[in-house]
Amino acid sequence: MVTEKQVRSYFLDKLNSTQTKNAAVIDKKFALATAKDLFVLEELQKTLKKIFCKGWATPIKYKSKSKKSCNRIVNNMLSDLHFGVNLKSNEVPHEYGPIQESRRLGAVAQQVVEYKTQYRNESKLIIHLLGDIIQGILHDPREGEPFAYQTTSAIHYLTQYIMFCCSEYPQVEIYCTPGNHGRNPHRHPQRAIHQKWDAIETVIYNAVKMAVLNSGIKNCQFFIPKTPYYIAPLFNNKGFFTHGDTVLTPGPTWKTISVGSLANQTMKWNTARNVGGPFQLFGCGHVHVGSVTHLPGNVIMIINSCLVPSDEFAVSIGKPDTTCGQYLFESTEKFACGDHRFISVDDADDKQEYNSIIEPFPGL
Repeated sequence: MVTEKQVRSYFLDKLNSTQTKNAAVIDKKFALATAKDLFVLEELQKTLKKIFCKGWATPIKYKSKSKKSCNRIVNNMLSDLHFGVNLKSNEVPHEYGPIQESRRLGAVAQQVVEYKTQYRNESKLIIHLLGDIIQGILHDPREGEPFAYQTTSAIHYLTQYIMFCCSEYPQVEIYCTPGNHGRNPHRHPQRAIHQKWDAIETVIYNAVKMAVLNSGIKNCQFFIPKTPYYIAPLFNNKGFFTHGDTVLTPGPTWKTISVGSLANQTMKWNTARNVGGPFQLFGCGHVHVGSVTHLPGNVIMIINSCLVPSDEFAVSIGKPDTTCGQYLFESTEKFACGDHRFISVDDADDKQEYNSIIEPFPGL
C-alpha cells in the first residue's frame, strides 16, 4: 500500500518544481485527501473479494425434478403494500417502516413457496400485482417517504420477491395493474380516468421486469397491459382483475358488503361485448378488507386486504386497526377458485428470519 509519507513526498517535489506559493499548505491537504482515497479503494477491494469470492451474485434457478404438464395454478394476490409509508408509533397505533414491510412481505413469500409442495412440478404461479404498491402522495404532499425512495424501495422488494418465487416454481407469470396511490399526481391529481397506465407504478413494474429478466431467469413472464384491468386465463375459466378504485368498485366493505352491487357490476362486465368475458372470478384490492363472496351465477369475488397497518388517513376516519394479509388461491381445470388461504400478517411476523428472503431497503 502507498503510504501517506510517500504521497506527501511526491507532491512536495512537484509543488517545489513549479514554485507554487504556499506549497506546504496545499501539499498537506492534497496528500491527506489522496491517502484517504487510496485507503478507501484498498478496503473496498478487500470487501469485494470477500463478497464475490465465488463470482457475481445470481438468483437461484428453479431445478425441476421431473417434467409434468401444468394442471394447477397457484394465484398470489399482492395489493395495497404501500411501500414507503413510514408510520411512527407516536402518531399511529403501529410503527411501520423498512424492517416491518420487508419482513411481512417475506412472511407472505414463505407461505407462497410452501403451498402444496407435493404438486410443485405441475403447478404454475401467477402473481397478481393489483396496485397501491407504494404509498404515493395522495392525502398530503408530505405523506410518507419521497417519491424516489418509495419507487426504488418497491423495485428492491418486488425484484427479490419474484426471484425467490421463480426459484421455487417451474413457471411464474406476473400480471400488473396500477392503483390510486401509485398514480402520477402531476398527470392525475385526482382520480385517474384517462390512461390510468401512465402511473408511477407502471414504471416500477417495468423496472422489476427488466431486473428479473436480465438476471437470466427463464421461467418468468410479465404482462403489463394499458387497460385499467387485465384478464388472466385460469384453464377453462377466466379471471378479471383490477385495483378497485375504478372500473369495478367494491364499496366500503369495512362497513358492509353489498352483494347486490357486486352482482350488478360483475354482470355488466360479463355481458359486455369485446371485453373477453364471461368471467367466473373477479379480483381487486383497494379497500383494505379481505373477503371471498359467492355471487349469483356461480361468480366468485375476491377482495384482497393490505400489507400496511392503519395509517394517518385510516385513523382519521375511525379505522385504527385492520386485519392485514394477502390472498392465495388455487385454480384447476374445474374450479376458477378452489382451495384458498388468507395469509394473515401482523406484528408477530416481524421476525429477522424473513430478512433472508426479503432484505430491508437500505435507503438512497
